[in-house]
Amino acid sequence: MQDASIQYSDSAVAYLDLLKFSSIVELSQTNPIVLQSIYEMQSDLYDWLRQIADDSSDSALRTSPPRGAMFSDSVLLSSEGPIREAFDSAATAAMVLQGWMGERGVLYRGGITYGAFHHEEKAMFGPALIEAHDVENNIADWPRVVLHPQLVQRVLEAPQPMDDFVHNLWHPVNYIICDESGLHYLDYLGYWYNMLSFEGLRTEGHYNNTERAAQRSFLVARETVEHEVDELAHKVGTGIADRHRLLRRWGNFARYLNRAVDSVLSFMPAPNSKVPSWDDSPTKHEPLYTQWARYIQAMWQQSGTGAADARQAIEAWWIDLQKDRTQIQACRIDLEVLSQFWRVEPRFKYPE
Repeated sequence: MQDASIQYSDSAVAYLDLLKFSSIVELSQTNPIVLQSIYEMQSDLYDWLRQIADDSSDSALRTSPPRGAMFSDSVLLSSEGPIREAFDSAATAAMVLQGWMGERGVLYRGGITYGAFHHEEKAMFGPALIEAHDVENNIADWPRVVLHPQLVQRVLEAPQPMDDFVHNLWHPVNYIICDESGLHYLDYLGYWYNMLSFEGLRTEGHYNNTERAAQRSFLVARETVEHEVDELAHKVGTGIADRHRLLRRWGNFARYLNRAVDSVLSFMPAPNSKVPSWDDSPTKHEPLYTQWARYIQAMWQQSGTGAADARQAIEAWWIDLQKDRTQIQACRIDLEVLSQFWRVEPRFKYPE
């Protein structure tokens, strides 16, 4: 007898695949440290997927809680509901996953789409999953989560969120990047940094940047590009076509890194700039960090927090942002130097 409860639901589906996992597993056969690292990473990821539906720190996750599943080196995220709410939830979860795992040097490539999907603990299937996997496998190419071409227009045409800086700071539609070929993908580095730096001030009263996690995601991205290109330059036996394909892959990732650096820097105070007086009337085109500080001050005052305490916390946050600026700016990659590897023979040493 047919079970009427088994049916498809309109859902946003993100499929992410961990890059170079097979070579890591191969290395783990002879290296117990790598084996332990794989186990810890998988265990932490499993716990995160179990907890994500209960996360109340982000409005997108609260509106349409995502569901997650993990198998080997792949992660599946889905969110049921109207296209805008479902996309916001699945895309937010994907960017948080990329940022969190990116700190560990773990990079994901993925695809996200919207369509018919069935998701329960023991069964996950549907056309949307096939489409998301196809985007990951055949379109994404380098470490990024690409939106299915048909999804982009539908998301942009869907009703927009409230038009104020607080809501716009967190909505994933504002973290969609279009590359030169017309493909759209998620800016996970920008989202991850803003979440740690801006949201920490609101929820915890200080800059939530434990062990400089916000900068580390940028630093790890830069180190990964340098390592991969250096490895290609020294590797013998790789065909010219494969070398150029891989160099293009990491060159594209380097371009994205530079773009993300520039985007984050635009949110930050200029070096050595003074904290503005919050008693001044706001201007129409104030920088985002100034608007955010005003919002935090007003929120704390409404909750009974003293103006002096609020001012002290905001000044400390301002100084931390200025420190971040220098460190993140140093994560830019010189594409001219990188382009040298298109014209060299194996065994070429990466310039210091």
